[in-house]
Amino acid sequence: MKKKYIALALGILLSLNLTVAPVDADTIKKSVDIMQQSGRPYAPVNIIVQQMGGTTERNEADKFSTFTINGKILRIDDQWGFAEVDGKFMTYETRVLGGYTIPVYKKPILKDGNVYVPVDFLKSSVGLLLDVKDDKITFNAVGDGNSTTTVATETVASTSEANPTANQGIGNIESNRPTTKPATPTTNTNTTPVVTPKPSTPVVVTPTPLAPKPKPTPAAPKPTSVVPVTKTVYNGSEIKEKLYSLGFFSTGKNLALNKYGPEGADQFTYAVFMVSSGNIDMELGIRGSDPQSDQKYKTIFNWILPTKGNSLYSIVDNVNLKSQTLKLDGRTVRIQVLSDEVVLTFGPTIK
Repeated sequence: MKKKYIALALGILLSLNLTVAPVDADTIKKSVDIMQQSGRPYAPVNIIVQQMGGTTERNEADKFSTFTINGKILRIDDQWGFAEVDGKFMTYETRVLGGYTIPVYKKPILKDGNVYVPVDFLKSSVGLLLDVKDDKITFNAVGDGNSTTTVATETVASTSEANPTANQGIGNIESNRPTTKPATPTTNTNTTPVVTPKPSTPVVVTPTPLAPKPKPTPAAPKPTSVVPVTKTVYNGSEIKEKLYSLGFFSTGKNLALNKYGPEGADQFTYAVFMVSSGNIDMELGIRGSDPQSDQKYKTIFNWILPTKGNSLYSIVDNVNLKSQTLKLDGRTVRIQVLSDEVVLTFGPTIK
C-alpha cells in the first residue's frame, strides 16, 4: 500500500510539472548571521555557497569572486552595482516606479573577508533555498560545510600601480591592485678605512680687475601670431576604424570588445559598437568594465567629443547613473540605463 501511495504522489507532482529535490543523507540545517542594509537582509555569499556544497574562487588582482552552485556560475565584482549570473548581468535590487520595474545599482557589501548581497537576489536569481528569521538565515548545508576558497592571482603591469586610487571605472569601479614595496637597502660591509686628506694652506691670488663690457642693446621683440588649435571631429565610420587599435574586432556588422579577444565567451564581451545613419551617427553599448576597458571607454569618448569626452566619462562613471539626453560638442548624446547594459547613442555633429 505504501508503495502504491508513493507512486501516486510522485505521479501528481510530475503532472504538476514540479521538481522533486533529492535529499542528501549528509544534509544538515545550518544558520548564519545576516546584515540589515536599508531595511533589506544581506547574506554572506562565501559562507552559504561553501556550506551548501558549492565552490568559490577569488581573483584578488581584479577584485572579483566567482561562485558555482546549483549548476549556476555567479560572478560578483567588488565595485560593480550588479552581478553576472551565467553570463547575464543582473542588479541586486529592483524597484517599481510608475508601474515599471527598474534596476537599482548597489554595490555588494564587503566585511571581514565575506561578500554580502541581498537574500532576495540569491533566492530569485541563483535559486538558493534560504529562510530568514530574525537576524539569522537558515539553509540546508552539505556535510560539515568546510570548503577552501581558491584565490586566483595574476601579474599586472600598469603605470597606475603607484597611485591605486587613480583607476576609477564605469559605475565607480576601482582597481585596488597591490603596490610593490621597494626592497630594503643593503648595508655596505666594506671595512676598508677611508683616509681623509688634510687640508693644505690656501694660496690667495688677487685677481686683476677687467674693464667692464658694454651692455648689448636688446633687440626689439618680434610680433607673434596666435594660431588657433582645432581638434579633429570623427564620424561614426572613422571611429569604427580607430577602434581596431583598442582591441575591438568585427562580428560582422558590428564591432565588439571581449576581455579575452575574439575567442572569449559571450559573458566577457564588455562593449559593442555600431555605425548608424540619420539622427544617430553611432552607438556604443557598455556591458562590463575593468580598469583596462575603462581607459578605452575614456579614449573613445574623447575621440567622439573633442572637448567634452572627459565630462561624459564622469557622468557615465557614476553608480547613480540615470537615463538622460545631453548636448555635448554639438552632438545629441542619449544615455539609456538598461538592466544589463548602458547604451550611448551619438547624433551627428551640428555644423
